[in-house]
Amino acid sequence: MIAHVWEWLRARRFNRTLPVMKALVTLAFFLAATAFAQTSQKHPFTFEDMMALKRVGAPVPSPDGKWVVFDCVDVDLEANTKTSHLWIVPASGGDSRRLNPTPNHEERPRFSPDGKRLIWTSKAT
Repeated sequence: MIAHVWEWLRARRFNRTLPVMKALVTLAFFLAATAFAQTSQKHPFTFEDMMALKRVGAPVPSPDGKWVVFDCVDVDLEANTKTSHLWIVPASGGDSRRLNPTPNHEERPRFSPDGKRLIWTSKAT
């Protein structure tokens, strides 16, 4: 059954997006694992625990399929704010890195058709 799914995906030219999806699943697992690793003792999963988890936005692969950009939301319960930042990761796997070290809310990244530019929306002040 699984082999048939992979054959169908390859036939539909999903080969370019498969590494992207693998990278995103790995990233999501890493973010969830680090959030839970910070707790020193077992306790029920609380609202605060949920807010400590990173919220990863929709992945946007580059036209050449080498990179994936996404937004990730940080929640600050004490300040009652949430801020989204842009991250980039190689589609083949590897470490992600934050694109802009600004306090601005950045989201909805998109590559230009030629892949040379990246645009996004921001609440820059």
